[in-house]
Amino acid sequence: MKMYHSALKEELFFPKKIISFYEKKGNSTFILNTVKDFEKIKEIKKIDLIYSEPAWEKGYKEFLNRSEDKSNSNYSEYLNSISNIILDKTIPIILIIGKHAIKKLPIFNSFLNIKLHGYLTQVYGWNIDLSIYKNKFKTNYDLIKLLSKDFNNVWDFSCGYGNTGKIFIENNKNCILTDINKKNITYIAENIL
Repeated sequence: MKMYHSALKEELFFPKKIISFYEKKGNSTFILNTVKDFEKIKEIKKIDLIYSEPAWEKGYKEFLNRSEDKSNSNYSEYLNSISNIILDKTIPIILIIGKHAIKKLPIFNSFLNIKLHGYLTQVYGWNIDLSIYKNKFKTNYDLIKLLSKDFNNVWDFSCGYGNTGKIFIENNKNCILTDINKKNITYIAENIL
């Protein structure tokens, strides 16, 4: 069973020692606040895909509280930072994000329906035509498995407990996993990388 970091459920991992950076065999995980760390984002270069499942608006404050981040950013600033990522990168970007948020992001190239942890939603693509994957997946995990066959090094900027990276590593590919919560980074270092 995959652990999934959700604002709708209690936090699942409580490490004794917290870390904020870990690297092993070409894979890395580190703390990153997409709202205030854009200069670090611009430095992320060895990737050929961005895949992420950004926070929904109703869960955003809960994720900030769990992270103990003191920036007090709001959801609009978070979406603005995601827009900056989309505008800065020319590689394929695939996001599973709510309809409430997509209106505030740059125009996407394509979208498909998908199940995210049992709920029907959409996956959106920039710099990629998602129709190449049409009828080939049902869930986010199915899609990540497909992507791990076509791409070599993924960056997930809201990685939670690192399921994207786990699937890429299982398929002998690489990942950069970043999140605002140091507990998530610690979990990934101990259990994924």
